[in-house]
Amino acid sequence: YSGIDSSIIAVDSVTILNKHFLAIYRSPDSLILFRDGDTILSDIWYNNGFEFTDFDSDGYKDLIIERVSNVGGIKDLLLFDTINLTFKLVDDLSKFPSPEKIDQDIYYSYEKAGCADAYWISLLFEIKNYKTVPLGEIYGQGCEDGEKRIDIYKIRMNETKKKIPIETLPLDTIEKFQNTKW
Repeated sequence: YSGIDSSIIAVDSVTILNKHFLAIYRSPDSLILFRDGDTILSDIWYNNGFEFTDFDSDGYKDLIIERVSNVGGIKDLLLFDTINLTFKLVDDLSKFPSPEKIDQDIYYSYEKAGCADAYWISLLFEIKNYKTVPLGEIYGQGCEDGEKRIDIYKIRMNETKKKIPIETLPLDTIEKFQNTKW
């Protein structure tokens, strides 16, 4: 049938506050977002899929876009803006791989940092006014024969974005938790 658009890779839709949103991912690598038939965002960056889900648990679906990456878990997030009835990009979420919400507006990320995932970095952060704000970092070192440990830092967001050491724990501390380092 010649009427089929073979450039369409994925389509999804959601209705929020009586507005119908339609996302179409087309080859080569463009995502277009419509609200009630009108284009509100177009040519959104190269991606590896998308989904409407309530990322921030505010009761409204957001748009998460998976990036193609050799790191894995790199996402872009467009939070639903209830005032303008559109989606707004959260700045720098791609710096926080595999983000997960843990409490109210607090999230963590997990990133492999080498040695077959025996080194890792987890960042604690919040999202304020569509921007990420780092709060802390955990650096796990579990590969070398020397001291296997977890270093915990507080991050002060000022001109220097300073990391302040808080505590160092033995690596086996993670065994006390059901999901270990995850």
